[in-house]
Amino acid sequence: MIHSQAVYWRKPRPTCVKLNVDGCNKGNPDSPGGGGIIRDCSENMIIAFAEFYGYCSNNVAEARASWKDVYICKTVG
Repeated sequence: MIHSQAVYWRKPRPTCVKLNVDGCNKGNPDSPGGGGIIRDCSENMIIAFAEFYGYCSNNVAEARASWKDVYICKTVG
């Protein structure tokens, strides 16, 4: 059985930014990648990234994409 659920992006509070991240894989394991975006309360993009991770599982791709976004938040401020 297939389940679906609508997902909506909600903007952050005026003094905050929002971090969205995702990792994906064509097969498991196969050709994983990941990316992320940081936006402000006006929906303006502050920074974004996309990367190819070599050969690993989808869980590793998710983790690496999450780590990269946290690293970017920490270094960019």
